[in-house]
Amino acid sequence: MYIDRSARNVRAQAAFFIKRTLGDTKFEKAPVWLIIRVTKPDMRSDAINLIDGIADVVKGVIGVDDRYFHCVCTWDLGDPKIVVRIAQ
Repeated sequence: MYIDRSARNVRAQAAFFIKRTLGDTKFEKAPVWLIIRVTKPDMRSDAINLIDGIADVVKGVIGVDDRYFHCVCTWDLGDPKIVVRIAQ
């Protein structure tokens, strides 16, 4: 799948922050909860693609296939921000 340069850069930054936050935390191949809170400036963005992109980044960082993920996502309008909580 083609991913443009800006999207690759955002994914790399997200992976860096997640790795830094998790430190040495280890995950098993068992259910992983992703709790995602998104604040966006308008209703034009596609929710499913955003969740899939976040799941791909988390999968690469923690080494657990995203088929084990359970996702909860909430949306709000305002200054753009994404908060991701990962639990197992």
